[in-house]
Amino acid sequence: MWLVLGLIAIVATFINLYIYNKGKDYKLTMAMGLSFTALTLCEMYSQVSNSVNSEEWVALMDVVPTMEKVLWFLTIVSILLNIAPIFLELKNNKWLLSLTLFIKCTVVELSSTVYKFLVIVIKFRGRKSVCPTIKITLMMMKIREIL
Repeated sequence: MWLVLGLIAIVATFINLYIYNKGKDYKLTMAMGLSFTALTLCEMYSQVSNSVNSEEWVALMDVVPTMEKVLWFLTIVSILLNIAPIFLELKNNKWLLSLTLFIKCTVVELSSTVYKFLVIVIKFRGRKSVCPTIKITLMMMKIREIL
């Protein structure tokens, strides 16, 4: 069973890379590749557990040391190949991240300016003569600033 799950994980990983190359949404196949990798590891663990329960110590001593290294290697390769499209996408969209950061900083600065303006309005007009909407907006901005 572990062999079937492992082959499905390998096929899903290569489909993931192929779909990324075609420019389509690859996230489902990435999840499938990683999920089948995890299922393969669980199946191997179950096989070892069955060998322990049936007290097949010689089989365990022969198989487990080698399979441990193989499983570590294949799991790391599977993870790296499945998340490679994410890193490639981040590398290609580095300018987009910079633009997003700039917009976020601008919004924070604008929010701070609006907050200061509302404080000045309240001080100038007095607390009782300010409309409830301004008070609520000021409270929400203060809460967001604390968080």
